[in-house]
Amino acid sequence: MLQGAWQVARRPGIAVLLVVITLMFGGFFMLIPFVSVYGTRELGLTAAAIGSILAMRVVVQQGLTVFGGAVADEVGYKPVLALGIFIRAVGFVMFAFAHSFWSLMLAAFVAALGGVLFEATHKAALAALVEPSERAVAFSLIGTAGRVGTMLGPLVAVVLLPIGFATLSVAAAGCFFISCVAILLFLPAVYAPKVENRPSMRAMLRKVWSDRPFVLFTGLTIGYWFLFNQLFLSLPLYVSYVTGSDAVVGQVLAVYSGFALIAQYPVVAWASRRFPPFAIMTVGFVLMAVGMTGLAILPTGLAPWVSLAVLLFALPLVVYTLGDLLVQPTIAAITSDMARPEALGSYFGFSSLGLAIGGGLGNALGGVLFDQAVALGIPAAPWLAFALVAGSLAVAFRWFGRTVRLVPTPSPSQGVP
Repeated sequence: MLQGAWQVARRPGIAVLLVVITLMFGGFFMLIPFVSVYGTRELGLTAAAIGSILAMRVVVQQGLTVFGGAVADEVGYKPVLALGIFIRAVGFVMFAFAHSFWSLMLAAFVAALGGVLFEATHKAALAALVEPSERAVAFSLIGTAGRVGTMLGPLVAVVLLPIGFATLSVAAAGCFFISCVAILLFLPAVYAPKVENRPSMRAMLRKVWSDRPFVLFTGLTIGYWFLFNQLFLSLPLYVSYVTGSDAVVGQVLAVYSGFALIAQYPVVAWASRRFPPFAIMTVGFVLMAVGMTGLAILPTGLAPWVSLAVLLFALPLVVYTLGDLLVQPTIAAITSDMARPEALGSYFGFSSLGLAIGGGLGNALGGVLFDQAVALGIPAAPWLAFALVAGSLAVAFRWFGRTVRLVPTPSPSQGVP
């Protein structure tokens, strides 16, 4: 198992992508989960207002990523990736000077524009750098790198928050500036393969839209991204409400990321060798439903017992995380298998529409649901609704897997186009 991971990691460009993903996730989770706490505690904004800001970021980034991916297919993955990371860094610096609803909205918008360029591009570059048979392992390695950043980011944030939110914002931006330099210096040039009479960007996007099974698959992923984005909004607000401690938010997120870091590669590698992708996704959603049900039945009034609170939140989060780390890399692997080889960026960009819609709804409705649940005195109620969504997705993907036959696409070319 470890030998297979080592063989993939040794391929040109993979190591730098692993480092960059670690830094980017670290910077993201150092800042974004604490925007909701900063906005509600220090600026006096409602959870719904913060949810609208985070929803806008997701909708802009993921909704326009299809164009970023198409541009990367045309000009190459490296320059588009580097530019997107740089713009994200600028947006995070702007958070340091955001002291109102609209300044937070502007910072989030600029950060989203950066994501438009790098979101699909880094996945297409990864798929291009490995053989089709290695993609599940490669995406699980990238997932592991992301978990490292997800675990370390909140822990660093706990240290920097007492200094100030502005310091936290600049530190998070620094992770992206370093990543931009690393991409420019160390990532090899990677391009989509040459094809005769290569279609225009518009024609390429029309081809993706005409791929009805892929469009349906992307539509089903809306539900997953709706659930996943609760980690950025509902979970921090819920933990902070139940415990009365912002520090516990970072510790709980670190538990989530730490377990995922340990389990990501071995669990996905083991499952991918024994089960078809859609069976893996079905089991993953069942586990997510069980974990979120566990969150819903936690007792309130845990503020005097912070250590106990971390433990009680950790137990259902471990179950949720086990399901999440099965589902997310499998979505990426299925996307690359369903894609046309000359249009990996376009397919990954189109798949981001699932995150645009699901993430936007997740952030917008998550904030509204939390406000209403607190007003009614039942703050755990949204988690029961989320668990129901996860259970429904388990059924939906099991059905879809019976209707689609996956044929892995060959890897695109590297070097001069």
